[in-house]
Amino acid sequence: MAHVTITGPEGADGAGLLGEHEHMELIRCQKDDALGGWAFVLRDIPAEKLEKLKTRGDIEYLAMMMDVDL
Repeated sequence: MAHVTITGPEGADGAGLLGEHEHMELIRCQKDDALGGWAFVLRDIPAEKLEKLKTRGDIEYLAMMMDVDL
């Protein structure tokens, strides 16, 4: 999960900014000979999945601090 800023040669703001996203995950990365580089497939992470990930992280942290195996 990461903050992602998408830029290009031109954008809505005239400076090349095409979009910003707070929480995204990489789905696929592949070499694309037609584009002459790499292609990335990203998607926004839904709020419900973010909440589940946070809850799971909190549980794992507490288990670690209390020396409990899950």
